[in-house]
Amino acid sequence: MVYQKLSSELSEKELADYYKEKESGIPSLSGIKIYLEGDEVVRKTLNGQKTWYDGKALENPSIKDNEGEPIELIIQVKNIFSSAFGEFAS
Repeated sequence: MVYQKLSSELSEKELADYYKEKESGIPSLSGIKIYLEGDEVVRKTLNGQKTWYDGKALENPSIKDNEGEPIELIIQVKNIFSSAFGEFAS
């Protein structure tokens, strides 16, 4: 799982289209999620060593430009990896 917090003046739709295009061209980006600041919930493993985001993903992106008023967002890629060793495999 990889995530990055960003700030952007692009519209939500422009961001969603950009990452959707990247996802389709790069198999390792499958499962990409976009969360707007405030729509996410922070989750941690029991030992607190791994963090990821959950919540309401961007579904109906706005076409409104955010010039001068950047939006905060989180881009997360969740690759599923199963191992007999569970958390010890990472």
